[in-house]
Amino acid sequence: MKKFSEQKSNLEVVAKATDPKASRRLKTECKRNGPPDEYGVVDLKKTNWEKQIIRRGIKIFQRIIKDLGMDIKFCPNLKYFHIISKKEMRRKLQEKNPTNGYFNCHAYLLRDHSPWYFVHGLFHELAHFVSYYKLQITLGDNGQLQYRRLINGFADNQNPRLDFNGFDEAVTEMLAIKARQLFASSKLLSANQKKALLTNIGYHLHVAFVEELLMQKTNNQEELMALKNKVFKAYILGQREQLFKKLRLDANTIAALKKMTTAKTATHRAIAFLGWPVIIV
Repeated sequence: MKKFSEQKSNLEVVAKATDPKASRRLKTECKRNGPPDEYGVVDLKKTNWEKQIIRRGIKIFQRIIKDLGMDIKFCPNLKYFHIISKKEMRRKLQEKNPTNGYFNCHAYLLRDHSPWYFVHGLFHELAHFVSYYKLQITLGDNGQLQYRRLINGFADNQNPRLDFNGFDEAVTEMLAIKARQLFASSKLLSANQKKALLTNIGYHLHVAFVEELLMQKTNNQEELMALKNKVFKAYILGQREQLFKKLRLDANTIAALKKMTTAKTATHRAIAFLGWPVIIV
């Protein structure tokens, strides 16, 4: 199997240990073997259809990376995709309302009876997976390793506020939408399933907010697509601050994006803060 750095090249590892040699060793091992599944979940056996869908999704994101003109390696092994039951999700990830998730370069997916819903959720987690990731590994005095996500895409997890978290989810879903549109030509879903896949949008209020923000920069569709591509590239490369400069965002807009959580009401608070007319319902 390839080194993890060859499966996902936009992973940055920060190692903390009293011995500098130990820090270097931790970074090297993580780059080679990848972060472990901290939760120790018991996977359900992947069906051939599920394997096919995951592989197709990876190829689609590889195509997107290439179309964006980026030299980023993205070919994660299927072992980083865990298909688990709702009971296992509650027990190991302590999720009261089980849903798909992405933590430390592992995607956790619930098996759903609806094929389109599985593809829908998978593509959102794949978008998280393709984004820039900064991981901290700490070697404790007891010899135990602790893993902490510092930055994932645009989300800054270095403080309890989870800055830019709502903004990150919006861009994640926007990239997932682009990928789902490319998947629509596949014969792996029926026509009705494809319709459901393309018409259902996660974090739709957050997506609408970011779309409106970009449309305020231009009403030209070609220029708007170019702006979206700049957002996607910054998301994958971990260049949030550089993006804000390119978009010429003022301090109030950046503050609104920073404070916006993943709650549905967060977009309305951001709109009120910026003094926009109520354009998102």
